[in-house]
Formats: sequence, structure tokens, C-alpha cells
Amino acid sequence: MTPRLMALLSLALSLGCMNDPEALCNQCRANMNTLSSDMAMFRVTTGFWTDDMRSLDSSAGRSVQLVCPECGEPYGISLHERGYTLSCPGSRHGSIDTGKQDWIR
Repeated sequence: MTPRLMALLSLALSLGCMNDPEALCNQCRANMNTLSSDMAMFRVTTGFWTDDMRSLDSSAGRSVQLVCPECGEPYGISLHERGYTLSCPGSRHGSIDTGKQDWIR
């Protein structure tokens, strides 16, 4: 699936499920999983992590930035000594720390 198709599918799903909190949460988490996979590929390609979403999007071939379907804001990326953290901008749907989702126990 191409990045453009993924972005369009994400948008279509979020528009069709705007009032369903569970669907919004699932889509947000799917977006974060996509970004986490993109981070892994970025690391393999460049040898380092990035905290620049534009660089990550460019590396993934994505022209439309992924956003939380509930609040419409872009995801946050922060780097730390062990890797990175991707987080939902509204802090409602969780985060991913270097590939580990906090919603899976």
C-alpha cells in the first residue's frame, strides 16, 4: 500500500467514524504504528533516529502528514538515550516508545 493511499484511507476512515470514540482511538493507534515502522526504516537507512516529522514523512514517501483523527493535530516525536517516543497529541490514545506500544500489556 502506498503512503498516499494510506493517508487517503486514514482520512476516509476518520471522516466516516467521527463520532465513534473506539474507531478514532484505533485509527490513531494505527497511525502511530505506521510512524513507528517509518522510524525503524529511517534508522536502518540513515543510522540515526529523527525527531523531525518532515524528514520522517519524506523518507516514508508521505506527502500528507498523519494526524490524530480525533483532534486533527500532528503526532509528537521526542528522542531519548534509548530511542524515541511517538505520542498522540491529545494524550488520549497512548504512545509508542521505540516500537513498544503502551496500550499493550
